[in-house]
Amino acid sequence: MLDRLRSLFGKEVRTPKEIPFDELIPFIESQEEAIRIHLEEEVATRRPQIVAAIENVREILDSVSDIERKPSSHPKLEKIAQSSLPHFVRSLQQHVSRPLPERAEEFYHEVSVLLKGCINDMRGAGKYLPMVFPEEMKALRHEIGIIGRTINELTTLVSQAKEKRRQLISLRTTWSTIRSLTAGQNERIARIEKMHAKSALLRAESERVRQSMKGLERSAEYRELEKRQHHLSRSLEEAKNLKLQKGQVLGTVLSLYRRAARIARHQNSREKEKILEETIDLLESSSQDCERISSCIQGTVASLMEFIHSGALPLKGQDEQRIFSSPQSAADEIYQACDEIRSADRGIEELQDQIRDMPVHGTLLQLRAEEGRLSHDYEKTLQECTEEEDALKSLPGRIKTLENELKGQIPVVLGEECSVIFARLGEPVK
Repeated sequence: MLDRLRSLFGKEVRTPKEIPFDELIPFIESQEEAIRIHLEEEVATRRPQIVAAIENVREILDSVSDIERKPSSHPKLEKIAQSSLPHFVRSLQQHVSRPLPERAEEFYHEVSVLLKGCINDMRGAGKYLPMVFPEEMKALRHEIGIIGRTINELTTLVSQAKEKRRQLISLRTTWSTIRSLTAGQNERIARIEKMHAKSALLRAESERVRQSMKGLERSAEYRELEKRQHHLSRSLEEAKNLKLQKGQVLGTVLSLYRRAARIARHQNSREKEKILEETIDLLESSSQDCERISSCIQGTVASLMEFIHSGALPLKGQDEQRIFSSPQSAADEIYQACDEIRSADRGIEELQDQIRDMPVHGTLLQLRAEEGRLSHDYEKTLQECTEEEDALKSLPGRIKTLENELKGQIPVVLGEECSVIFARLGEPVK
């Protein structure tokens, strides 16, 4: 078939070059080395011509320095020679005395700087010297022109080398990105597989815990626990209602004591005010020391009753009239309210202690805590797995786009048709 095509078209049909993806970096490195060697050879070919021209410039400058000491036939030209020539020669000598590096691009850069300095001197301090030294200045222009033309040739070569390197850098960047994304794709797949395995394990563990809890809930111990918890709930509700009811009694007493304290303060009775304030502080402290509260009421109720009997502290409502009908009735009412609240709280504490001491209660708490932890880990694993899967979906498209970019970059670098063999595909990308 190939021979048939050759006979039809009269020329050889070339098969596009193929480069395995994993061999691209050595290929890029070989291209970079080829660019370096080519540029070194081109510079080496032109170096003798540049060096000779620079040496000729030095010799011309030496001859101009000798001529500068001879008197001129024209006064103005003599003045030009005296004022411009020393600076011109000194500056130009500094340029052509610069050391020239061996490496190609460094040599090119150094000679370019030298050339720019020489041209500036010729246009600056050497602008009028051709009228004094026509032959010497013509010779200088000739030698500097040789350097300029040679540097222009090298400029084209250096620019081409830079452009090729830029293309190779772009090619390497695309290759590295594809490699990184492909590795990331494989890593994500591995992580997703691990997450699926972990979520399955967490589901199995959660099911085991739930079965343990169901078995526990069928036991006699659990039924006893439920009974006591129900009793505790009822006791808590009763205690709440009791505190609301008895709290009204304590609130009534506290309100009356505050009014009495204000009256004592208004009458400048410091001792009574102090006694009443101490009772107020005790009532506001939510203390359950019923004996102390009752004793405190008995010790201060006399001052309170004195204000009541004098009319300074009128009783408002049936509750105040009932509680403070006598000093003893006030102390008894307060003690009873406090004692009932205290008894209710103690009963609740005993029930809570009984429940905490039941082994089934501790086991149930442990199982519920484990179930909560497993549920949290399971949801977290699912969320992370979903995020990884979403990220994974976008990778093939990104990789394909970069592969197409890569297959377009290589012919530009090589200057010929070329295809890349991607290992994951097993066939060239045409």
